[in-house]
Amino acid sequence: MLAHGRISYVNAAAKALGCLVGQSVRECAERMTRGKPIEQELPAISGGKRYLMREGLGEPKVICLDAAPMLEDSDSGAIVITGSHAALFRGQPDDVIRQQLHAVFFNDAGVGLDQAGIRRLPELDKRAIPAGAVEAMSAPIGNARAIYSDGILSHVNATARGLGAAPGQALASFIDNLLARARSQGVQ
Repeated sequence: MLAHGRISYVNAAAKALGCLVGQSVRECAERMTRGKPIEQELPAISGGKRYLMREGLGEPKVICLDAAPMLEDSDSGAIVITGSHAALFRGQPDDVIRQQLHAVFFNDAGVGLDQAGIRRLPELDKRAIPAGAVEAMSAPIGNARAIYSDGILSHVNATARGLGAAPGQALASFIDNLLARARSQGVQ
């Protein structure tokens, strides 16, 4: 990010220091070092939340997690919507999604350089897990419930595509299709 990143938004404090939209991250960071340090206690960062959105007979449960690392072993077989991006940490396969899920969805976080924000999707194909990411402008990153209710798919892996997912489709609609398919096949 420091080497290639460009600023897409500045608040009033950053603007006052000379930071501009389109500026390199490096230049903006250098300008920010000229600012007065914050002398108040910052609010604590609170953990994300887990929400059981749906649990019906004969269908996988639907869970919203504000961050992918909140997955638990008991989530195996569920449809999971996470507020996280679909990037691979350090660009390498990892065990963040170690459970065998029915499907999993992310925010594309604007996709980024070299498609970094969606690199996890083809990795999940290797395990036959349908996966997709919604457009960052359709739902806020970090808010899994908004991604579920408002998200529009921007990218899907081959496994999800084989089940009818497509860019431009509402995520909630595709999940409804997955649930209907599971009920018709008796999958839980």
